[in-house]
Amino acid sequence: MVSLERCNAEKKLNVNKVRVAFVLILSFGWFAHGADSPELRVYAAENSRKIGETFQVVYEITWTGDPNEFVVLPPEFPEIDWGTLKVESCSVERLEFRNVVKYNILIVPCKEGDFSTPEINISYTSPEALQKRENTTGSVPSTVPDALPQLRADPLTLRVLPDRTQNLTAAVLGAFFVLTSVATIGLLIRRRSKKGSKSTPNIKNVPKPRELIESARRLMIEGDYVSFYQRLAAVASVLPGAGQIAQRFRARSEQIIYSRAQPTYEEMEHDIRELEHLLKTPEPS
Repeated sequence: MVSLERCNAEKKLNVNKVRVAFVLILSFGWFAHGADSPELRVYAAENSRKIGETFQVVYEITWTGDPNEFVVLPPEFPEIDWGTLKVESCSVERLEFRNVVKYNILIVPCKEGDFSTPEINISYTSPEALQKRENTTGSVPSTVPDALPQLRADPLTLRVLPDRTQNLTAAVLGAFFVLTSVATIGLLIRRRSKKGSKSTPNIKNVPKPRELIESARRLMIEGDYVSFYQRLAAVASVLPGAGQIAQRFRARSEQIIYSRAQPTYEEMEHDIRELEHLLKTPEPS
């Protein structure tokens, strides 16, 4: 899982990397005459990721002809509230007759859902226009003027899935607890049966189920609904005639794990009262 604090910390890296990218582009030298206008291509990985996994997008600006024809100004990559977006690298190269500028962008989502990447506008100009602007302002402009031609990259859709690693771990631990609880309660009942009583002891005299119900109530308050229903299933497993109820509680816990269906407070209170009622009901003779 990726914390929001880590997301906010990584966002601060973007500004410096964009500045470095601009220096690289200028040092490559993109100016002369007779070249075609630049084109923008966007390459993205598969648009489905889990929380914390990296989503890579490459923005590639290319043109043919003289590499000294154009200046590509560094784009602004806005922040996103559902993860971090940073410029991982920028490269400039000439491949045969093609001049290529690449921005490698990494997005790490922090939230679950369907999101869109920001719309990116990449401007370019001639060396004469850029030099004239520097002579006028004394520095390279920090923002791109609206009058400059721009290459527009439409937003990309990204589906962020939950990281079920923690849920699966909780399920394994919960299943282990259910098995050990059932074995412990069963052992207590068998020991009481061997003390000379011909009838089965009333289940209300066994303290362990009540303790489990109280611990289940605490789990409900803490929001651990998977363990809550696994705890109730452990109690129902040793109650006479409650086998179907135990199966229903186990099914509820699996539904929460795999379908993320959250029970309501009223439903959980009803399930607790159902078990408490069984504990107060004497066994038929």
